[in-house]
Amino acid sequence: MKNNSILNTLVVVKANAKRTVMALLFGFVAFSFVVGGTSLTARAEDGTPAPVQGTWLTAITRINQSGANFTAMASFAGGGVWQATGSNDRLNGGVSTLFGSWKRIGENLYSSRAYFFAFDPSGNPVVLLRVDQIQRLKNQNQMIGVGQGYVCSLQGKGQDCVRTPEVDITFTADRVVPQS
Repeated sequence: MKNNSILNTLVVVKANAKRTVMALLFGFVAFSFVVGGTSLTARAEDGTPAPVQGTWLTAITRINQSGANFTAMASFAGGGVWQATGSNDRLNGGVSTLFGSWKRIGENLYSSRAYFFAFDPSGNPVVLLRVDQIQRLKNQNQMIGVGQGYVCSLQGKGQDCVRTPEVDITFTADRVVPQS
């Protein structure tokens, strides 16, 4: 009886966390459109780099795993190329570098999707992971965002990816600025 009560509580907590993350994500996007305007054309159309391009030092907070926070480096390159690596990527078999794409979805608002392999302690790939993120530039050198995790087969077919709230994230990032 007591175990059922604990299990029911955990299910409710997990469901509430998922709803909270989704509400924050949609509220974040809606707020950004209202405040920033609804223009979907990228500034890069005139040949100048999009404001998000460059490398960012990122503090990642895992929403559903307390104490599992880490630091990452993420780069947004011209043409929509996105790459990242994290400070804990080599732990327990580790994960590969993240490779993906980004696009502008509003004024100072961006979306990215990236894939990366997870390995067992022997170095064998066991699963392909996916992270979908929404990033918002607060100013020229600061960014905030949210991300949702998925587990996919090693072949990475979109229809076989399963949502995994355990790896949902929020993050803050500072642009890596070269010396003058």
